[in-house]
Amino acid sequence: MSTRKLLVTGASGFVGGFLLERLQRENSVSLIGLHHWELKEDANTLSDPDLAWHRADLPHNDLSPLVSGIDTVFHLAAQFSLNEKKSDQQDMQRVNVEGTRHLRVVTCYWLAPMKREGKESC
Repeated sequence: MSTRKLLVTGASGFVGGFLLERLQRENSVSLIGLHHWELKEDANTLSDPDLAWHRADLPHNDLSPLVSGIDTVFHLAAQFSLNEKKSDQQDMQRVNVEGTRHLRVVTCYWLAPMKREGKESC
């Protein structure tokens, strides 16, 4: 059985942390946990030889090296705020919309070679 490479964005967050724990129990998986903020103490304890942590800013970093060779992406990264300040809204727009768009473009290129050949649109 071949090893599946999985990328989890928002891996240090609430939902991402639970997903990583669950995926770590799977056989034949190699995990990449993508995070934006400094890792919390408990997130570091999740590390094992099959889990690599990478810090990135979704809208701005080159994600190609991380996505190349990945079989599946679990996109859980999100910025949220209960505050109505314009700066918070701009941060949410940057991460939630622009970051998702950037991740989609990169994953469509690296994960979908048949789509690039025009057999299916991405």
